[in-house]
Amino acid sequence: MKNALIDISSTFVVQVEPLGQTFSVDADHKWVDCPDDVSAYDYTYVNEQFTPYVAPAPPPPTAEENEKTAMSMLQDTDWTTLSDVGDPTKSNPYLSNVQDFVNYRNAVRQYAINPVAGNITWPTKPDDVWTTV
Repeated sequence: MKNALIDISSTFVVQVEPLGQTFSVDADHKWVDCPDDVSAYDYTYVNEQFTPYVAPAPPPPTAEENEKTAMSMLQDTDWTTLSDVGDPTKSNPYLSNVQDFVNYRNAVRQYAINPVAGNITWPTKPDDVWTTV
């Protein structure tokens, strides 16, 4: 057994000490006996029960946040749209999988143009494949 220091307002275990090694605390805290596996900030203490703390899931992205993500993804691959990058007569080496980037950018562009709220399964950015003439 150990002693857990509980923040009464948040119900969090804020400190754990060996049994009997407590110290005076203000009225916003209290000491209680706890099992050995309890650790600070990983447990709460409600109704005289220790419960592992599980952080709430973050809210889903807004349409505006998804639009910004899509714009960033497009900007990251803008270089693939340069005319000489995929042309072996102008560039050596040249990007041999330009069409993969065209497909990727088209899929991402849909969310940049018509942003939606919620979790999106974004397309996977292709790896650039360079070929030497």
